[in-house]
Amino acid sequence: MRVNTSQSIKTAKSVHNRFGSWKAAKESSSFKDGKYVVRSMAMRGDQGASGTK
Repeated sequence: MRVNTSQSIKTAKSVHNRFGSWKAAKESSSFKDGKYVVRSMAMRGDQGASGTK
């Protein structure tokens, strides 16, 4: 059963905004323990596409 909590909706919007599409998010993720796992921005080692630090 899926539950759309305010936190899950916020997370989904953040993921979609970051990757631009669900397909791109899925392709950039890994599949672990039955779930797609997307690394957070903090784990990337850079400050994102803007290049600011």
